[in-house]
Amino acid sequence: MLKSCPYCHRIHDSLYKCAPKMAVIRKRQNRLGTEADRFRRTNAWTSKSLAVRERDHHMCLCCKAQLVGTDRVIETDSISVHHIVPIEENFELRLEETNLISVCSVHHEMCEANKITRDMQRKLVEDSIRERDEKISTLVTIV
Repeated sequence: MLKSCPYCHRIHDSLYKCAPKMAVIRKRQNRLGTEADRFRRTNAWTSKSLAVRERDHHMCLCCKAQLVGTDRVIETDSISVHHIVPIEENFELRLEETNLISVCSVHHEMCEANKITRDMQRKLVEDSIRERDEKISTLVTIV
């Protein structure tokens, strides 16, 4: 079946592995067995990633901000949590809330490829945290 490829942005059979897709596959295979890979299977990571998705209302923050690659403003399909500063680069930030962002699969690849800058990702996270804190503050005031 012909589909738009999130890796090379061309239209080809979904089973075809273009060069950019193969590069991502190789990069993921190189991560197997690393400390970061083991961390991603822990209860701490599972709990934190669920909390981050809750914070971001199970939406892609990049789509919400209508960045390049946005199909729908409210994208809730295939949401994952991305480390702005990769675990391999700074293991200490692996559970830091300000280093984690909810993104769809298209924007996850763009973040990994640095097509969406880390500064932009941080800004989106700060906005999400501020929005959550304001909501909590309003609820406390009402009660």
